[in-house]
Parts: sequence; C-alpha cells; structure tokens
Amino acid sequence: MLVVPTRYPALAAAMVNRAYQRVAARYIARTRSALIADDPGLGKTLEIMAGIVEAEVNGPYLVVCPKTAVESVWIPEIKRWLGIDAFSVPEGRAKREAILDAILAVGPNASQSGESAVEYDHSKTWVVVHPEMIRTKSWWVCSECGDKTQTWAGPKQLDCEHEAKGAPRVDEHAFPQLFQIDWGAVVFDESHNSLIRKSGKGTQTRNGAELLPIRESGVRVAASGTPFRGKKHLLWGTLNWLRPREYTGATRWINTYFKVREGWGGSVEIGDVREDRLAELHKELDKIMLRRTKGEVAPDMPEKTYVGTPLVPGDENSPVGVWLPMSTRQASAYKQMFETSVASIDGGDLNAIGILAEMTRLKQFSTSYGNLIDGNEFKPSLPSNKFEWLLEHIEEMGIPDKQNDTRIVIVSQFTSVLGMYAEELRVRNISTCNVTGKVTGRNRARVIRDFNTPGEGPEVMLLNVKAGGVAITIDTADEMVFLDETFIDDEQRQAEDRIHRVSKPRPVFYYYLRSLNSIEERIASVTAEQRRSGHELLDGRRGVEFARKVLGI
Repeated sequence: MLVVPTRYPALAAAMVNRAYQRVAARYIARTRSALIADDPGLGKTLEIMAGIVEAEVNGPYLVVCPKTAVESVWIPEIKRWLGIDAFSVPEGRAKREAILDAILAVGPNASQSGESAVEYDHSKTWVVVHPEMIRTKSWWVCSECGDKTQTWAGPKQLDCEHEAKGAPRVDEHAFPQLFQIDWGAVVFDESHNSLIRKSGKGTQTRNGAELLPIRESGVRVAASGTPFRGKKHLLWGTLNWLRPREYTGATRWINTYFKVREGWGGSVEIGDVREDRLAELHKELDKIMLRRTKGEVAPDMPEKTYVGTPLVPGDENSPVGVWLPMSTRQASAYKQMFETSVASIDGGDLNAIGILAEMTRLKQFSTSYGNLIDGNEFKPSLPSNKFEWLLEHIEEMGIPDKQNDTRIVIVSQFTSVLGMYAEELRVRNISTCNVTGKVTGRNRARVIRDFNTPGEGPEVMLLNVKAGGVAITIDTADEMVFLDETFIDDEQRQAEDRIHRVSKPRPVFYYYLRSLNSIEERIASVTAEQRRSGHELLDGRRGVEFARKVLGI
C-alpha cells in the first residue's frame, strides 16, 4: 500500500502484521468491484476502508450494513482508524430525514442548487445505514390508464395489457436523499442479506441497491464470509450488482455453470455446479472475489472443536452433535404434530396449517414442551431435554462464579425459547444477557461490551442466530451451544465466528444439541452437506486437500 500509510498511519499500523489485509486493500483498489469473502473474523472492515482509501476515490462513501453493525462496528471503526466521524441515522423518521438533509446540504449538490458554499470536506464523508433505508418500490405507469405495474427483470409488460412502450418508470425510495448523491464508493457488508437476487423478482432492498448513484470511477464492494446463503447459484445477485454490464442475465449464467433440469409443474430445479465447468467458474470468480480462511492467514490459530458424536458411528460425513432423547411430554407432542398436524398441549390444541408451520412446530417441540396462550400463541415451557443438559453443563463450568470469568453463548433461532431459558436460568441465580432483534442500537453495543468485560456482567449470553449472528465480536466466551438450527448452514457459521476471531485466538468449543428421532436429524444432515458443498466452491480451487482441511475431514 502506498496511500494509506501517508494519509492514515493508524490504519496502516493496524495492518502492518497482517499481510493478507494489505493484499485485500490492493485487490479492492485494483479491481474497483470486489467481493471480499474472507472467513468471518479476519477484519474485512479494515480491508474495505483501506481499499477505498488506496483507490484514491473521493467521497462521499456509503456503507449499507446490518442494523446491528451500524453503531457497534462501522461507526466506531471509521472513527478509530480514519480519525473522522461518520454519519449514522437514528431511530425515528423525522430525525433520519434531518440527518440526511444535512448531509445533502453540505455536499456537491448544495453549490449546484445555488446555495452558498459550506466549508466541509465532503470528499471524506462516510454515511452508514442499514438495508431498510435503501428500500425502493418501482412501477411501470401506463400512459393510457395510469395503472401501475411492478417492475420485473425481462421485457417490460403491463398488468393492464395496454401497450408497454413509452410507459415511464416511477421509483419510490424510502429515503430519497440517499439517491440524490453521487457516491464515490458503496459498500454492502454482509452482502448475502441484501444483494441476493434471482432471475426475476428482487427485494425492495435489492432494487434500491441497483439504483444507488455510483460514479463511473467509483468503487463497489460486497463483503460476506458466507456469500450465497446455502444456495450457490444465488451468488449471481452479488456478481450482478458488482458488475452489472458483465453479469446481465441470471438464467444464462446459471445454465452455464449449474446442473439445471425441469421440475414438477414446469418449475426449474437448480442443482450443484457442473463438474466440467468448475475450473472455469473458479477462474471467473478469481477476477472478482477474494477469499481467505483463518487456517490460511493464521495457521497457528486453534481450529474449532465440535463436541459430540456422529449420528451414524463410523461415517465421516455424518453430522456431529450432542444427541439427546426428548422428554416424555416433548415426544408425545412431537408425535401428535408429526402424525396429525395438531398437538394437544396445556391450554388447548396447537394447529399447524401448512408444511412450513408444521416443520416449525416440530423444531420447537424438539427443543422444549410448550403452552398455548390466548388460544393461539405458543409459549415454550419446561420440560426441555436441552435445558436439562445445559443446566448440568453450566454447573460443570462453575457458573455462577464471578472469580473464574467463564462465559458461554447459547444460540437459537427462536427468541421465545431464549426468553424461556433466560427466565429459568435467572430463577437459578444465573445471570444472563440477550442479543436479539428486540435489543437494538446502542443498547446492543452496551450488552456486548459488558459481556466482554472480565469480572463484570453476566456469564451467559442468549443470542438469536439472525439478529446476533453478524457484526458482533465476543472475546470472553470460548463455548457456544446451539439449541436448534435453520436449514441454512451459513447462518450457523456466522454465529460460530462471533467467538472464533483472529484478533483473539484461543481454543473454542461448539455443542450442537439435537434431539434423536426428530426433524433435527434431517436438518443436521442437510446443513452438513451444505457446508461441504459451499467450501468446495469457495475453497476447492486451492486443491482438494485444502478443502478437506478447511472442513476438518
């Protein structure tokens, strides 16, 4: 790097012993459209800041990141390493509008509108927002009848069936100010949450991402250690945003590299990568994606340890977990739900309408029993086979004991389950803290800070896998217990890496609590296959042996 040491010596000093971070900065500056897919915990935030500085592109710069990362990661990191304050937007629409109007007022647009010049170096301005703020609804408006038709990829068509030619497009932005600035760089952190797009419909956030004005000489960066959310073909959405002129059609790209066949009812089923095109795909990704694992950049760092036994003894591909029989009441409710989609529990009959609802109930009963509140609300309750195991394990760890500074993180996708566990632990004089979607902004940063302070705060953190699975660092816990898991392995991996960090290398241990003879056996098998398959695409180009090492097989 040449520019960073001169302009931002603190940032350069932070990277001086991490050559891989300097490589990433040069890669971003050279390509100007890059997917940084390093393992979580390798310092992608520093890499991105340094890369944008090294590219010598003037601001303003926009960072779109999970709400949890705005105040806890990007704002303090920009201030710490660049020595400048970044703009963030508070809760409440009126306050947000005021902040965004102020940013516009000091920017290039101010002088263009005839306003007096403001002494402010807009070329170094950083603005950090969460994805909901770039949401955009778009329609084609019929010139004849005025009806609106939602825009889609492909040929322009109107629902009213009038002539589509000449129908103007109307975009309705959640916050128009963000679309009135010519950005020098735009960053999507945890891009797998925002940039995924299939060949047709995109989300309102994805729509907004396409419409953000980025200067021709500007820089685009997507960052995610798990860039395709369990389905490798979804990577196209990120590639399309990074290089829209090159990646113009998802269907053509998918048909080139993936096994595709016609499914039931005329649907299209997308399978794994074609073996005869894998090397070609790897070569293509090398031009736009930079990927390093912890094992590569920190070979002395202890690897993750998964505690338990394989479901099928002797099978190296069988998922490892702590396999527990369900309690009698759990097993009875589970069986009823599995056979009839209705379970008679305390408070009445719990119905599951549709396969997804039934799967959710089966997952819940695999973790705990429950009560029916107000006739239709399911509330988890004891008995719970996993709570009994957890309570015994916590006691073996010596918790509560303020002298040993032992910490443990308990993870679930169900906030209601975490709430029940927290209540039961408090009854037993075990202090807890929560990181869920209900804990936002600065409160979340405070909870994490307290948990990371030795000798203070609670010994147990209860973490929602989606709300807390990204953008937080936990330095004081070396054990993580999963009460359940989704069908997307990437979400578990993101949560795992909250405690497995290059910044503080130490042995870490993971316990996946799974109920025998339940849906969790199938989920574990699916996610294990996703993990193997995902690493083959991300890391396979560095050789079979390397991929096996990453997988620990």
